[in-house]
Amino acid sequence: MTGRANGALQSAAASVMWGATGVWIVLLASLPVRDILLYRFALSLLVMGAVMLLMRPRFMAANTLANKNDIGAGVALFSYYALTTAAFSLANMVSVSLLVATTPAFVMGAEWMRGKRPARASMLGALLAFAGVVVLLAPAGFSPATAAAGREHFGELLALASALSMTAFSLFGRAPDAHAAGASLWACLIGAAVLLLVAIGGGVPLTVAMPDTNQWLSLLGLAVFSTLAAAACYGNACRLCGATTAAVVRLSTPLFAALFLVAVFGGELSARHFIAGALILLGASVVIMRRA
Repeated sequence: MTGRANGALQSAAASVMWGATGVWIVLLASLPVRDILLYRFALSLLVMGAVMLLMRPRFMAANTLANKNDIGAGVALFSYYALTTAAFSLANMVSVSLLVATTPAFVMGAEWMRGKRPARASMLGALLAFAGVVVLLAPAGFSPATAAAGREHFGELLALASALSMTAFSLFGRAPDAHAAGASLWACLIGAAVLLLVAIGGGVPLTVAMPDTNQWLSLLGLAVFSTLAAAACYGNACRLCGATTAAVVRLSTPLFAALFLVAVFGGELSARHFIAGALILLGASVVIMRRA
């Protein structure tokens, strides 16, 4: 398997794990957003610390703590996780998924501004994949009731900001000396520090609700799969196949989110889902084959 194919595969794996994010948040709906974020970063930090202890020579050799690309990627990743967690808690999951899926457009625009004009095949693939996202999500995502709710509007703005954060993470992650593990570590450290500073600055005691057994399982899934493992796969993908290819493949995230919702909460797949899936896979394939 070539490096680009491996990168595309890892980006697809990240899409599956990030696609489950909305499900975890729905299952944790009874917890405040601040508590979800605190547990998400704290559990991720504990798991990351254990991994670092087991693989200490490798982490020391990689110098992830002092690598500026890892620090920048960590800041972007923290912003992404904080914004998406809040967005899923405030807005319709469909709207949030659609807005986060605009990341490839921002990645291509950033690379174009740097003098790297995307190939026509890449732009065609991105358009096909994004058309699939629109087919899948738009009919339910922009109803008058949603547009009239200030809470929904704010959640959608947070989702758009999270797409910009993921764009920054994609660009940092393509550097040859970038380490996905280092970015995850910095994201967790920054997340824990920010939450502590917010609690101290607000003068409010940092009291958190104690999750029940099912909520602990959801929090572990959110931390291990939709935080650490997904970031590691996507960071590797950006380095192996480039930020644009990884971002376009990640357009499949809303499709996986819809499939998870059907599997977990019940429902049926319509012809719209199959058409959207075909467009998303076709678009991603065009980009991958162009860059293979």
